[in-house]
Amino acid sequence: MDTYCPYNSGNRAFGEEDIHTVLRKHGLPHYRITNRKVFQTAMVHTTYVKRLEYTTPDGRPAQLAPCPPGVMPLQDESYECLEFEGDAVLGACIATYLRKKFPEKKQGFLTDARKELVNNERIGRLCQQVGLDTFYVISRHNETSVAIRGRANIQKLGDIFEAFIGALWSDCGNRFHIVNAFVTSVMETYLDIDELVMTATNYKDLFQKVCQRELKCTPTYDMISNDPKKNEIVVAVLAAGREVGRGAGTTRKRAEQEACRKALMLSEFAPVPSDHT
Repeated sequence: MDTYCPYNSGNRAFGEEDIHTVLRKHGLPHYRITNRKVFQTAMVHTTYVKRLEYTTPDGRPAQLAPCPPGVMPLQDESYECLEFEGDAVLGACIATYLRKKFPEKKQGFLTDARKELVNNERIGRLCQQVGLDTFYVISRHNETSVAIRGRANIQKLGDIFEAFIGALWSDCGNRFHIVNAFVTSVMETYLDIDELVMTATNYKDLFQKVCQRELKCTPTYDMISNDPKKNEIVVAVLAAGREVGRGAGTTRKRAEQEACRKALMLSEFAPVPSDHT
């Protein structure tokens, strides 16, 4: 019978000081951990969990090899259940944050904004920025596989971030204000909320639909100026070759969004739907 050796010397234990470092930097400087193990479990991928039967990466039955000295042994449980909880709690935290930050906005806008913020790739990047990827526990095969991408797999890191939220939720006794403080700190530290919200509204998409409906054309964009000293880019949006809006922003994307927002204010074009304002 083949031997299965998932042990990965690159795995690191998620110690109390490591957890405290993450929490101190992100809104919880005085938090006291009650159960380190739940945070460790939040880092464990299914490929590093004990099983009744083992197979090789290509599916053949195998016998588990002994764990080398000094290497983390296989764990009892993966992050999956904590991810399930964390996903729900993270969504509630983001909804609360958006409702407070944009009290005048309606449900359509808030829903679109939340979708932008809980995008799995974005959450995966947050996992890297917070530093949780260092403690991601995966099999040797996952670590070395080019296709799986190991610790650089953004989708899986998004799962890990949600599992960490789930671990904090469990450890703090389901006290929402504690988890909310952490999530708020992470978002405000690493995300440009205003730019993401502008993307959520997506004036470019709205204006393109209007142009195609009313003028049977697709809008085009001209860069008017790019001033590095002012950190400002000015872009014009054209419909059927005619300039109908001009916008400024720190990036071309922002400037195009602003140009389309102004174009949509013209009487000849349909207004922005009210449930997005």
